[in-house]
Amino acid sequence: MKKLLYLCMIFSVLLNETKGSRYSNPECEDEDLPSLTVHTLISLMERWEEANPQEPMPAVASALYNKYSIIHDDMGDLEQFKETLVKDILGESPTVPEDMFSTAEECALESMLSHNTHDVDGHPEENGVIYTLAGPVAGGTLLAGLEVMHRFEGIPLPELPSLAEAAMPPEMQAHLIYPLYASTLAGDLAEMAVQFMAQPDSEPSVGPLGHFYTSSHCPRTYAFMEDDFHYQGLTFTRAEIFGGIDALLISSGLSEQWVGSDLRLSQVLAMYYGHQGLPEKSEYRSCNRMNLFDTLDINEIKAQAKTFMFGVIRNYEDRVQWIEENIDNFADIEGEFDAALDTAWETFNSFAGPAYAYEDYEPCSEGEGGQCPSEVDLVVVTEHPRGGSPAIENYLPHLVEYMSHGTGGSTLSIIDDRTARWVTELKHIQNIHRWSCNFHTKAPRGFKRNVRAVWNNLEQHYRSFYEHYKDNQHEPPMQVLLFNYPSKWQAQDFMDRMAAFQEKFPVVKIFIVGGETNNFVKIHDELPDISFDYSDTHHWDSFAENINRKICPDPRPLFDMPTFTTTPAPETDELEEEVTEGEDGDITEEYSTERPQVEDSGECDEGFVGVGSECFQVHDNEFLRWDVARQHCKEEGLDLAAPSDPVMLRDFLQQHDLGYDYWLGARGTGDGFFWINGEPVDGPWQPGHPFVSGRNRCVDFRTKSLPPLFDFTCSNSQRFICQQFPEEE
Repeated sequence: MKKLLYLCMIFSVLLNETKGSRYSNPECEDEDLPSLTVHTLISLMERWEEANPQEPMPAVASALYNKYSIIHDDMGDLEQFKETLVKDILGESPTVPEDMFSTAEECALESMLSHNTHDVDGHPEENGVIYTLAGPVAGGTLLAGLEVMHRFEGIPLPELPSLAEAAMPPEMQAHLIYPLYASTLAGDLAEMAVQFMAQPDSEPSVGPLGHFYTSSHCPRTYAFMEDDFHYQGLTFTRAEIFGGIDALLISSGLSEQWVGSDLRLSQVLAMYYGHQGLPEKSEYRSCNRMNLFDTLDINEIKAQAKTFMFGVIRNYEDRVQWIEENIDNFADIEGEFDAALDTAWETFNSFAGPAYAYEDYEPCSEGEGGQCPSEVDLVVVTEHPRGGSPAIENYLPHLVEYMSHGTGGSTLSIIDDRTARWVTELKHIQNIHRWSCNFHTKAPRGFKRNVRAVWNNLEQHYRSFYEHYKDNQHEPPMQVLLFNYPSKWQAQDFMDRMAAFQEKFPVVKIFIVGGETNNFVKIHDELPDISFDYSDTHHWDSFAENINRKICPDPRPLFDMPTFTTTPAPETDELEEEVTEGEDGDITEEYSTERPQVEDSGECDEGFVGVGSECFQVHDNEFLRWDVARQHCKEEGLDLAAPSDPVMLRDFLQQHDLGYDYWLGARGTGDGFFWINGEPVDGPWQPGHPFVSGRNRCVDFRTKSLPPLFDFTCSNSQRFICQQFPEEE
């Protein structure tokens, strides 16, 4: 079966070369894409949100959907017309800057958000699918629905550009289309029903099984499993259904109070596709979507499907002519539409109705789990696979995926066991998934495996690491060393060197992965608690999970997301009484837009500014990660700033043309945010912040906002402020 799937992938590439690229940018065919998972979508969405912190949730969805949901030329005519009509209904959107994402990231977004199908050797693919443990989700459908959440006004059909010149009976013209329904289930139901009107002898179908050709943890291509199945437009796929239901549930489960808060759309998706569920409605989770389906307004979905049919029927000239010939007899016209919709609904309900069971996907798990450390640094020593040995890429992406959820600033490093050189060093696991999914090694010529050089490099690495943390007030991340055991290494020599290493670095956890060679068998016999035999393993996700459970006995479920602590926006009536609008529209309860003038105290050395009794060195042209910025300050005999009055410092910078975003000397610990002197950060926080108090979140000082303190991902690079502290006696 696996060989058949890989052959299908080859046929897919060949077919695409003859039909033209399935991407708007042909370079995407040559890109190593990140995995097409909800985690990837959330990570890329966070990038947009951090660059546009004032954008509301619908605008975030709108920007990504409208740029990356592409209407392809090789779509069927009906599908193209339907997608055009949906975009007419949704309207204009914010612009995504050209340099926001890399080419590979843009290709991934297009792959996740552009829905279409390709018949490949009788084994059709579905594009525009995102992987989740609760089933495949059509990303375009999901974001289109979220773009119009809480947009309640209806649009008369004749006002849509695609239908402006269409001849319609007055009764049709009077119908209003509601964007949320048209962009989700109603639109897809209408497409299937209209296709059935045009091909009444066809049999519509719903929800064919499918799966990703590649490992589910590095999904790239989604395929229907039935070899004789052909997508004819009469099919309502699982991804479309799940994407539509998810958009409707999130929209109905998230009150306007939350939509108007500082809660981010990426966080909403993390809650819904994770264990937490929506704010104040924890049962609203993707794994529970079908149990919640009957909470939706089914009658409105059907009514909106019929209204949308009145629009998409324009794709069929013979049906348009028939409507024009019977324009004065709307009852007959409506009767045919109702009959086709009844057939489509009956087919849909056979899948999504009360009989639905989640036999193919993970059920909702109770409890949060997660006794894992907040940060893990994973160092992997690997060999080049040859002679039938499983490649490390078979399990490494799974392991990274398990470790990337619920961990903050975790990193991955890899050493080549032949050259003893770093293949990659200290890459953040949050950003490493694309790399690990495309990981491969090449055996260098002329090198023998050098066990001594490898251990020497490891000792040097960990010695430097612990020296760095010796004077640091924070606990270092857990250190995990994983050997993809080279078959040629002598077992006794390896174990002797490992024992010597453990005497020097007893807190580093060591694990060994190998196959059925005499050398590894000896290690496996003597060290069964830390060694893993991959000889009989074909399910690499389970294999990786076993390793991860040794690292963390009670790990979070895969695709679990961090828990967010959020605050809803005040009710509108109270807002006018209690709060005023600060700079750039930020809401503040205490601060007037009339700010007092703050002058330099003149009491600091050259190169510093004096604010109150404190001296600051402002780095407004350097962009560094939080930890690198702090090290830079320390090399100057300073430290990252911990101002006693952040608002006064903010006012000074704003008034002296230094109004940027800066790192300050505070970060999360998992138990809250603390300044570098150990004191808790009491604020003043921007409402809704801090979102998360994990160790990967640091205090971001945004001088254009009031209050000025936000939490932000520590691995991002930005300006920073150092401070001169009194010398300790």
